[in-house]
Amino acid sequence: MKFLRFFGIFIALAYLPKIAFSQITLNTTLDPDGVTYKVSMVSSQSFMGNSAFIGSSQITLVVPHGSGDNYFQVSSPISPIPNMRWTFSGRADAPPENPDYDYLFFSFINNTLPFVRFDIIANQEVGLFTFKRISQCAGRVYVFNNQTDPFRFPNSMGINTGNSFSLSGAGSGAYSGNNTEQPLVNLNADNSNPCAGNEVTFTATPTMTGTYFFQWYVDDVPQGLPTANPVFKYLTANKETDFQVNVTVKLLESLSNPCDAYSTKKAIKLAVKGSPNVKIAFNGIDCMVLPTTISIKNDALAQYQWQEAGNVLSSETKNTLNVVKSGNYAVKVTKNGCVSTSDIVKVVGISADEKIVLEAGKDTTILAGESVKLKANSTNAIYFNWTPASSLSDATIQQPIARPLETTQYTITASNEAGCLVTASVTINVQPPLYIPNAFSPNGDGLNDDWEIENIGLYTDTTVEVFNRWGNTVFFSKGYSEPWKAEGVEITTTYSYVIKTKFKTYRGLITVFR
Repeated sequence: MKFLRFFGIFIALAYLPKIAFSQITLNTTLDPDGVTYKVSMVSSQSFMGNSAFIGSSQITLVVPHGSGDNYFQVSSPISPIPNMRWTFSGRADAPPENPDYDYLFFSFINNTLPFVRFDIIANQEVGLFTFKRISQCAGRVYVFNNQTDPFRFPNSMGINTGNSFSLSGAGSGAYSGNNTEQPLVNLNADNSNPCAGNEVTFTATPTMTGTYFFQWYVDDVPQGLPTANPVFKYLTANKETDFQVNVTVKLLESLSNPCDAYSTKKAIKLAVKGSPNVKIAFNGIDCMVLPTTISIKNDALAQYQWQEAGNVLSSETKNTLNVVKSGNYAVKVTKNGCVSTSDIVKVVGISADEKIVLEAGKDTTILAGESVKLKANSTNAIYFNWTPASSLSDATIQQPIARPLETTQYTITASNEAGCLVTASVTINVQPPLYIPNAFSPNGDGLNDDWEIENIGLYTDTTVEVFNRWGNTVFFSKGYSEPWKAEGVEITTTYSYVIKTKFKTYRGLITVFR
C-alpha cells in the first residue's frame, strides 16, 4: 500500500508580499449521477495576479471502508483548470484510529511550465478537480478535518495526513477549514468505573444539530436496531472478577441517498469492578434441628454484614452465621467499593425437644374383605393426614381402620403447630381368598379331572387333608403342589376336607363323581 508523507513545496516569489493568515476552505460534493465527486475551494478574500499563485496543495478525502465490490476505488482526478494536474498519491485503509474509513490523498505541485495561475474571487467557488468512483458506494465522501479527525497527525501509521494549501498572497498556511464540516459525536457515561451488576447510562451528543439515529454496540455486538434515542442504559454483567467492556455509539444521518449517507463512531471503555460473591451456602431443610450454620465464600478483601428480616445483626460480621432461631437471613458484602446483598435464605427450624418422630407401623398382610388397624406412633405431632383416604375409617387420626380391596401403601403425614411436616409409610398386603370346588370328576375326559383349589399357591405352609366317611385320611398334602386326583375311587362318593392356612381354616365336603 502506498502512503503519502506530506511535504510542502513552497514556490516563493521574492517580490511578492507574504500575508500570514488562512483564507481557503475546501468542500466535496457528489454529482446527481451518483459516481462523480467534485472537490472545490472557496477563498474569503480575492487574490489577483501573482498573489493568486498556488504553489502546492494536498487534499485528504475520507471515504467509507469496504471490501470486495465495496472497496472504494477512484479514477484519476481531472481538473477543469487548464494545466492543473492533480495526482491520486496514496491511501491509508482502515487505520486503527478510525477503522470504518479509508483516507485518500490527492496532491498538486505547481512546478511545471506553464505555471497555473488564475484570479481567485472572494466567496466564489472554484472547482479544483473531479474523479469518479469505480466501485459500489458505501456512504458519504468528505474532506478531512485537520483538527478533529481521529487519524490526524501524529497517528499509528506515522503518516502526515491532512490538508494544506500554499498561496502566494496568503502564505503556506492558506488552508483554514472546510465549507461543510461533518458532525462528530461525543459520548459520556455516568460511571466509567462501575461495579459489576450495576447499570450505566450512556449519552451521545452530536456536535451539530440535525436529525440522527444512534446504533449502540457492546463489544462490537449491535444492541438492537438504530434508534432516535441518544441515551443507552447498559446493565453490566454480574461477575466476581474485574473485566472491561467497550460501549460504542454510531451516529447515523437520516438521509435517503445511501451513497451520501454519513456516519461516525465514538467509544468508551468501561473498567468494571468485580462484584463480591453473595451466594449463601445452606443445605438445610425445613424444620431441621437448630442451631445450624449458614455461610458465604470467604474473601480476605471483603467485609460482611448479616441481616435478619432486614434488621442488621451488628455483631455478625464474619463470613459465617450461627443460626439459633427461624428467620429470613441475608448478608451484605462490600469489596473494592462495590456492595452486593445476597438473596434471602429462609431458615425454618425447631429445637431438639420439638423434633417430630413418626413411625407408620409394620407392613401387614390380610385376607381380602378383612380390615386392620394402622398402628402409627408419633411424638410432638398434633395433626395427621393419611393417603389414600378412600379405604380408611378416618384419614385425619393417627390410627384409623383400613379395609383395602387390594394391596395398598398408606402414607401418613404428621405436623406440629409450626407447620413442620414428617412422613412415613406402611404397606397392607391383601391376600385373595381360596376358591374351593365342592366336586370334580376324575374320568379322564379333560374336564375337572383334578381338585383344583384357586389361589392356594399364594399360601405358603398350607396343609390339605381329605377324609372318608369313617374319618380316615385318604389324602394329605403340605403346600398342595400336586392336586388330589382321587385315584382308586370307583363310585361316586362324598368326602370331607380340612384346609389350614396361616390366616384361617377351611372345612367342607367334596364329591367325587364317577
